[in-house]
Amino acid sequence: MKGQQKRQKSQTKPKRSRQTKQKDQKIQKIPFSEIIKLSIKGYAKNLSIALPFLIILVVLIAIIALFGILALISGVGGLFVDPTIVSQLDLTKVYILFIFGGILFLALLFSTSFIASGATGMALEICEKNKTSMRTFLTVAKKFWLKFIGLWLLIVLIMGLPVAALGIMAVFLLKNLSSIVLIASTITLGFIGILWINFFVIAPYIMIKNDIGILKSISEGFSFSKKNYLELLIITIGFTVIWLLLSLIPYYVGDLINYLVVSPISIIVYSYLFKLRRQKQQAIQ
Repeated sequence: MKGQQKRQKSQTKPKRSRQTKQKDQKIQKIPFSEIIKLSIKGYAKNLSIALPFLIILVVLIAIIALFGILALISGVGGLFVDPTIVSQLDLTKVYILFIFGGILFLALLFSTSFIASGATGMALEICEKNKTSMRTFLTVAKKFWLKFIGLWLLIVLIMGLPVAALGIMAVFLLKNLSSIVLIASTITLGFIGILWINFFVIAPYIMIKNDIGILKSISEGFSFSKKNYLELLIITIGFTVIWLLLSLIPYYVGDLINYLVVSPISIIVYSYLFKLRRQKQQAIQ
């Protein structure tokens, strides 16, 4: 009897492990190309996700235009035409301009954080329900806009210090070399920056999805990125190249396409990648 029980146990164990492996394979075998297709379909069915990016574009244009008007009023704008007039400037007006410039920068930071957090929430909802609305945008933005500012500032600090250090070293080491070498060095530093920021690019999605704090979202984002680094890098570099190429289209047509099409699709792609790869990791565990 004992021998029969052992044989039965040994026969049933392999079957369970095969079933588990098959289940894991179904989850993790979703190809990267399928994620792109799902994201494009999600965008096509939910064109409202482009509205936040349209708002960002309008806000950006308004703030730049307002700063330009203030620069002309203060006389600072004339420096771009004739730098020799610097001694003729009214310093009081210059100080006022810088104060207003700082206020405008904070306004841009707050509004961008509000809009970006809401748009990220919409992208995550598309991945979960295949639909979204501006109600989701407002709900998520009200809850996470301040955390987004803290998250951005901390990521800039973590990412910026090493890249800035490399940049300063490059300036001192390469200042006497040719312009070609300097251009190549600048491109190299930019690429290093992309490689480094790729560890943190998924943190905002984790923050909203898991409703967690800034430090924990960075920690979990770093862990997720290490396990899915190559796919994240392909997305980051791919959309960066697409953005740069489209920006070459004249009359701001390329910029409109970037803001209204490329940017919304990119955050949906990141959201789908996070959702599907997290499911794979949870199934394996």
